[in-house]
Amino acid sequence: MKFRNIIWWVLALGVGYIVYFSVSTKKRMETVGIIIHPSGQSFAGSARCATCHADIYKSHLATAHFRTSAIADRATIKGSFNPDSNAFVFNTHDRMVMEARDSGLFQVGYTDQRLRGAQSFDIVIGSGTKGQTYLHWFDNNLVQLPISYYTPNHAWSSSPGYPTDRFVINRPVPAPCLNCHSTYFKTTYKMNALPEFDRSQVIYGIDCERCHGPGMQHVLNQEKGTARKDIKDII
Repeated sequence: MKFRNIIWWVLALGVGYIVYFSVSTKKRMETVGIIIHPSGQSFAGSARCATCHADIYKSHLATAHFRTSAIADRATIKGSFNPDSNAFVFNTHDRMVMEARDSGLFQVGYTDQRLRGAQSFDIVIGSGTKGQTYLHWFDNNLVQLPISYYTPNHAWSSSPGYPTDRFVINRPVPAPCLNCHSTYFKTTYKMNALPEFDRSQVIYGIDCERCHGPGMQHVLNQEKGTARKDIKDII
């Protein structure tokens, strides 16, 4: 009889633990930011800031800082994909053509009519005020695409550091480039190797939390009515 009671107590404790763990995990998922700064603080995302700072948030969306990096798509890429203005000619044989395909947007190299290769536009760097350049994911590394966009001429141009007379893709993107053009890129450094980036741990643009620090705790305090007026309490 005592043995059966012990079994019931063990089962009850097990069920209780599962329920507690499930509830606490759900609560953690609801309150802790998805992206964690190396300091241990969680990012909230600027959309959460807009709840209390709507006017500042709305005006910030139009700034060059906010648009200095973004996921590449037809809305963020300034250059044209129209057939009359979508190519950069290296020489009489080689050219790079910007093509919109079912699978995405690409820089496609041709020698005469022979396909040399195609790399997708993955990340836009630059607001377009003066120009833009573009990055391509290669596993967990990033490379700069050979063709950029120069706003004063409204035309495609050779990317800085690339030759203007031949087809080459060989410029890896170091972490400092992303430090200047984003709020956060989770980066892993390895001895004698290129830095690796976690594409699921990225905050594009120079956003609210780039200057004010990861803000999830401030948001949670605000929602509970315990936030200090000085946002520096989260930095």
